[in-house]
Amino acid sequence: MKASEILPGAPVRLSGDLRLAEDLVAVHGDAEPVVVPVAAAAGRLGPVYRRVPGGDPVVPTGRVLVRFAGDADRATILRAAGYEVAGTLGYAPDAVWARASDGGVLGALSHLDELAAAKDVVHAEPELLGERAWR
Repeated sequence: MKASEILPGAPVRLSGDLRLAEDLVAVHGDAEPVVVPVAAAAGRLGPVYRRVPGGDPVVPTGRVLVRFAGDADRATILRAAGYEVAGTLGYAPDAVWARASDGGVLGALSHLDELAAAKDVVHAEPELLGERAWR
């Protein structure tokens, strides 16, 4: 499988931290590179981050938690930044879950700075899933 088949049409920024080859994905981080074979039935690939350098890996879901100023026009603000409402939170009336209008993780992450800088947006952060931890 070629890189163009793994991420069709997606803008790919390759750096020293990521290399896509014919059938391999190499991830470089704190230690030695990890090279992972890409199976044909692997589904789709997406970004993986660490909470802190050397910390646990986390994966963005494509949803963004957005908190607004009290009387903000949420739909207009989200639409202007390339998002739409994905869900509401009964316990947080000034917040919503948003998703990129194109529905993808890449879109949700690439427009995040624009959304966070919008007038009447108090806070915006991507939803990241990681390993379950007990306190």
